[in-house]
Amino acid sequence: MERLWRRGKRHPIGSRRQAMIAGKCGGVFCNLPDGTVCMCNYSYQHEDSDFLVGDTVILVVQRYAEEKKQMYGKILSKW
Repeated sequence: MERLWRRGKRHPIGSRRQAMIAGKCGGVFCNLPDGTVCMCNYSYQHEDSDFLVGDTVILVVQRYAEEKKQMYGKILSKW
């Protein structure tokens, strides 16, 4: 829990971050350069076929689920 709280300070809600798509399985898992994993979905103008695993993207941090120790975001565009 402490680690997630620190990530909330490092990646505040509303901040934009560069990340790499690590996988797609019930959602899009993105790895930030510091090792943080963010569960993402796409912005309204994009769909799953627009992105591949390994693509570098820009995402916006939307919320934290402390009970699941998970960070959620939305993919805005390719880098």
